[in-house]
Amino acid sequence: MDEITIVEVPTQKVIRMCKQGKYELIAQMLPKLYEFAASHGAEFTGPPVFVCHERTVDDVMKADQEGKADIEIAFPIIQEIEETEEIKCYELQGSTMAKIIHKGPYEKCAPTYEKLFLWI
Repeated sequence: MDEITIVEVPTQKVIRMCKQGKYELIAQMLPKLYEFAASHGAEFTGPPVFVCHERTVDDVMKADQEGKADIEIAFPIIQEIEETEEIKCYELQGSTMAKIIHKGPYEKCAPTYEKLFLWI
């Protein structure tokens, strides 16, 4: 389930939410963004993504420890919908990316993230 693959991801329209804090915020942010998007007629084209802005495992660990991680989650959507101060639509630049899929509760995804960061 947690195999790392290299994928070509096209540029895609997304609805996103960003916060600064500890990565555990992702568990609260995902349902909030999903519920907002769904209630405003968003048509999803894929699963949610986490855009990591820290560059190394050490940066990730330090940012999380200090509560200063730059957290961005997004859902690919067909067309833009209403935005708020906290929730925005934009085009996520396509690129060659490393991909790993975690199946299970968010609270148990740390080993999946660790595997990905060590591989990168």
